[in-house]
Amino acid sequence: MKNGETVTSLARKYGIKKESIIAGNKLEKDTEKLTAGTELILPIPKNHFYEIKPKETLWRLAKRYGTTVELLMEINNIVDHTKIEKGQAIMLPVPVDKIADSKF
Repeated sequence: MKNGETVTSLARKYGIKKESIIAGNKLEKDTEKLTAGTELILPIPKNHFYEIKPKETLWRLAKRYGTTVELLMEINNIVDHTKIEKGQAIMLPVPVDKIADSKF
């Protein structure tokens, strides 16, 4: 966790429900603020992952999925956007309102 991140900001960033973060980490129901360096388990559904196809770029993926190259790089720990490879699995952020009954 980075300084200033909250349960809500993490839920938005990773496209998961705030309640799932709270339940999965046994936090108090009203928890919002988190301490920098805190390790959390984030229940990411399978459908958030995408396999890179030949000649695909993060820019094209960002445009297709309505996100930014910067966010794709951040949530996938990618340092150089030109260093993605065919077959590589990356996580895609999905808006919370598009997730139906997340079961992890």
